[in-house]
Parts: sequence; C-alpha cells; structure tokens
Amino acid sequence: MNQAISLNQMTGLRVLGTRHGAKKIRKLVSESRQGDGSAVIDFASITLTQSFADELIGPLLLDMGRRCYRSSRSNLAPRMLARS
Repeated sequence: MNQAISLNQMTGLRVLGTRHGAKKIRKLVSESRQGDGSAVIDFASITLTQSFADELIGPLLLDMGRRCYRSSRSNLAPRMLARS
C-alpha cells in the first residue's frame, strides 16, 4: 500500500476549506494511486469544511466506487482502496 498522504504536512494548514484547494489535492491523490491503485489520506490534525471534503472525496468515490472506501477505526484515518 502507498505511503499516507498527510494533509497536515502537505498544506501546513489546520483548516482546509476551499473546493479549489481540494481539487489540487485530489489530483495528487489520483496520481499517487496509479501505481498499485490505492492511496491512504491522513486527515490527522485537520479540520475540513463540507465543501472541501465533498470536492476531495466525492469524485474519488465516484471514480473508484463506494466499496473502495474504508475507515480504520484504530487510528481514525480514512483510506481509499483499490477496487477488488
């Protein structure tokens, strides 16, 4: 599985709120999953607006399918997984 994409480290911000910013990050996530088809997004220490989350996660779910989304309860890090 790919190394986690830390939104906190990537942006240096605690609050992410714009659709424009989410589109840029979604592109990076999509590029990172081209190898083995998976990506892990680390939301630790981040607050998201609904607009940001919708623009980041919504198109990924549409592209990959609902079955590919899994939230790890052990560390509360949502994960995007490749379709089986």
